[in-house]
Amino acid sequence: MKMKKNIFSGLALLVIAAFVFAAAFGSCSAFATDTGASLSETTWISLTPSVPFIDGDGQRAVTLTLDFSKEIDKLSNNPSESDLADIFDFGYDEYPASSEKLKATTISKVATAVYTLKVINVPNVEKGIVLVTIKNAGIAPPTRRWSLDGKVILDAQSAKAANGGIRSEFFAVAKDSSGCTYAVGHQYSDEEYSYGTVRVSGSASDVNNAVIVKYNKSGTALWARSVNAPAGSYGSWFGGVAVDESDRVYVVGGHTTNTVYNYGNNVTVKGSFDGQNAVIVQYDSTGTARWAKSVAAAFNESRFYCVSADASGVYAGGMQSGNGTFSYGAGISVAGSSDSDDDEGGNAVLVKYDSSGKALWAKSVAGAGEGSLFYGVSADGSGKVYAVGSQQGDVAYDYGNGIKATGGGYGVPNAVIVQYDSAGTALWAKSVSGSVGNSVFYAVSTDKLGTLYAAGSQYGTASYNYGGTSVAGSGSLNAVLVKYNSAGSVQWASVSGGGSIGDDDSGGGGDDLTKSVKSIQNNAMSAFTGVAVDKLGKVCVSGAQNDTGVYFYNGASAQGNFSAYNALIVKYNSSTGEAQWAQAPTSSGNTSTETKIKSLFSLPGSEASAAINDDAELISDANASFFYGIAADGLGGFSAVGYQTGNGTFVYGNGTAAQSNGDNNNAVMVEYQ
Repeated sequence: MKMKKNIFSGLALLVIAAFVFAAAFGSCSAFATDTGASLSETTWISLTPSVPFIDGDGQRAVTLTLDFSKEIDKLSNNPSESDLADIFDFGYDEYPASSEKLKATTISKVATAVYTLKVINVPNVEKGIVLVTIKNAGIAPPTRRWSLDGKVILDAQSAKAANGGIRSEFFAVAKDSSGCTYAVGHQYSDEEYSYGTVRVSGSASDVNNAVIVKYNKSGTALWARSVNAPAGSYGSWFGGVAVDESDRVYVVGGHTTNTVYNYGNNVTVKGSFDGQNAVIVQYDSTGTARWAKSVAAAFNESRFYCVSADASGVYAGGMQSGNGTFSYGAGISVAGSSDSDDDEGGNAVLVKYDSSGKALWAKSVAGAGEGSLFYGVSADGSGKVYAVGSQQGDVAYDYGNGIKATGGGYGVPNAVIVQYDSAGTALWAKSVSGSVGNSVFYAVSTDKLGTLYAAGSQYGTASYNYGGTSVAGSGSLNAVLVKYNSAGSVQWASVSGGGSIGDDDSGGGGDDLTKSVKSIQNNAMSAFTGVAVDKLGKVCVSGAQNDTGVYFYNGASAQGNFSAYNALIVKYNSSTGEAQWAQAPTSSGNTSTETKIKSLFSLPGSEASAAINDDAELISDANASFFYGIAADGLGGFSAVGYQTGNGTFVYGNGTAAQSNGDNNNAVMVEYQ
């Protein structure tokens, strides 16, 4: 079993998924859009500012769109200017305190629980951060921030890291309608790990053990589950999570060897190959396993990296190695065309199950290529399913029904996206042209209009053409986000502008993108590995950028603080593709002076992701972090998951910090509003 690949050195890692899950086993009450609520009975979902303008009285002003979970009496009953002064307070987070104080003058209801607030005395400057606080109301959150250039800012509300054990990571996350969070990944060896007051141990020593953790809205862990693995196991992992309309939870990943694994509640499943075997497990909202399925007959290795659900079933995506036939249930078999059996090969596979675990259909790929994989999948709720990943080389791949896609990069991975209907019929497929290096889509998310967003990376400074829209990065690896409509037409594409690394004196450390591009070093690398769209159409991506310095994301920038990798979250304007806000964490108090890390960006289940080996790279800065996955809750909040490395405190903005005590990777979950 040769599994390696570092995302920043080639084809790569996984991560993904977007999912919506239901409340359970703890206090996670749902919100309604009732009328007549007081401020203390509601949640402040979002604040969206306009760009500053001059009103009819010659005042420089803005309008703030305020979205709440319920109608509010005080705001609906035509409050006077003095009433508004009793409700709202303004202050500057990044602007001279001597500035004239902002003042709210009028408020109008524009939709159910949505209001527009006019604010005057806006300073005539290009930049600045304003604090808006609802006073003495008991509302959550009480304060939000906005930028004077009309951009939205997210604030970290809570951050939780795993403690104990040797190494843990979260690869995927989902939020339910009441704000609860489910994070999945793995933890190393059979030691006990603490997720707040909840503790859990895997049974397999010196390898990874799959783990799922449920958190409530406040970030308190409610329960955690791992797996009882057989003796001699090479480990297990979860890489994706989803929920159906009846609040059933589906987790996918892989486990090794053709022996029996117990996922709790006496739910067992056996793989059929003496290597990696794709697995899907159903849990209820209390963490009780209901059933588990693996590959019934396997020619070689298989893995599920991603999962999504709609009213008709559950879709699990990943890969199967070699060109033999794989059986995913009674009468459901599929063979790919590539005979490659390493991490760069294999055949993309998408399998649909019903809620009882019965396989309904399985689809793979045909063609002369060297290999393909699906890393992300998203069902749009209207009968369409989108799978993203990569296909190797500049040859045509056939996804069924005569639907083919050809990439432009010879002998390298090319990003690919495929639309299927709920019966498994491929409707269209798109790749990338004009490329000379690696490109990969790691994640996809859809909104209620059928628009989809594919996130990933592209290699080098060449121009990559995504269906008529070309973008070029400026680092050795560049994060990319592409918006498609439901017909497969590209609406826009946005790529990172690279970073000004370290103390380079060429002038790239400021906010001037042109200066930044001139100062790019070969080690300027960034990637998006997660994407989520909330019910309001807000788009956020997660990933990482390496080294210290400033990276630019088409309208926003983020300062790296670690010489290794920096977790990254970026919010985009869904209409224009302009980034509105970007942030990477800082850290303090790390007591480790050197750490062995073989691969910080490995495929789940790989040897590099499983153990810190003797030939691992020795780095002097133990501080590193990565956000693999991100999910939206529909209430203006996003959860990002991944890891933070070292024994210290990481600050994710707004004074929100997570403490970890391990020298290696520690699973982390951060809530943003």
